[in-house]
Amino acid sequence: MGTRSTTEKYKENGKRECGWVGLTQKKNPVCLCFASVHYGSHQNTHSGCSILPPFSRVLLPTKQLPDRMSVVALENALEFGALWLVTSLGIFLLLVGLFCGSVFVYFYHQTSYEKWLRKSNKNFPSVEAVRTEILGSIGACMVFSVYFLLPLYLPLKGYRIAGYFDLRNGVWHEVKVIMLLTVALDYLHWLFHHLQHTWARWYNSHKYHHRFFNPTPFSAFADNWDDVIFLSAQTLTPLFIPQNVFIAHASQFLFFATYSIYLHAGFCDHPHQKVFNTGYFHFLHHKKSVGKDHFHSGYFLQLWDRLAGTCVDYEERCECPECDAKAGNRTREHYEAIVKPDYSRLFDMRFTFEPGAVLKEVFGVTYGDFLWFPLSSSCDAKSS
Repeated sequence: MGTRSTTEKYKENGKRECGWVGLTQKKNPVCLCFASVHYGSHQNTHSGCSILPPFSRVLLPTKQLPDRMSVVALENALEFGALWLVTSLGIFLLLVGLFCGSVFVYFYHQTSYEKWLRKSNKNFPSVEAVRTEILGSIGACMVFSVYFLLPLYLPLKGYRIAGYFDLRNGVWHEVKVIMLLTVALDYLHWLFHHLQHTWARWYNSHKYHHRFFNPTPFSAFADNWDDVIFLSAQTLTPLFIPQNVFIAHASQFLFFATYSIYLHAGFCDHPHQKVFNTGYFHFLHHKKSVGKDHFHSGYFLQLWDRLAGTCVDYEERCECPECDAKAGNRTREHYEAIVKPDYSRLFDMRFTFEPGAVLKEVFGVTYGDFLWFPLSSSCDAKSS
């Protein structure tokens, strides 16, 4: 007889001691890790894992033996949860930390008079406002990572999806699908954004994003939870449309995520053209749109706004940086008089990720929500 693997030893040991059977039927790294930890914690054969508790006894009581289906479901939940945490952190570091952070450092932290001439809003946002944008992006990355993982994870578990991982239909097919989806998703983005302003219940949620009337690149993903649930659903297209999953994720990242950073960067390019939405038009949307009175709600194309009558041309009194400079309002004296916050404070993780601010912006709670009595009761009694 050959030497038994750790998985076989774990299965036999589990049957004898705690009844967790079938956890490692599928030999994937996560399951093998659980098997190694469990077996080593009882037999002391793996010194690196002997200090950890047996997960089977922690997660399930010994006397309540689960059936095969519940064990597999728990295995998949643990595995997907671990992948979700890692993916959420990776997406946050990539999108918010690297891409948004690089644009922010170049235009805001290392600002200059020449760069300021292109800034849509002449003033700079406060450090606290920028921190709010950063923390508001955490929830978006957590939701987006779920949609990002599903087309990759489900096929590994035997579920059939429309997408695939090779080029079985050819490169030209992938190009056509990307082109058609980009136009279709651009329209759906405009429609969803239009409904967010015209439907009062949805606007109450969308107001969270409109707090940033002077946006920076970090506000690109600072949305409320329900907004992100709908906006990120486009990542699920490989579940229903035959296309390469990797190409689908890469194209949506390049076209939508990076363009959203550009729209919220707060700097102006080509403000007088009438085909595409630029950063200046989206700045006007944040500045002037209130409830049903909204303008420039599109993403790539101005076509949908022009058809709906929500695209306004400010030709008589244009407020873009180019026209503002021609009017004499962008001199170097104006630039020197503007307050420039010290954004180096954002590099201090203790300030940026202060626990109270994280609880408030990510989960919508404060320290007082965890207390059994209202903090204001004693103050009210004294004042009365």
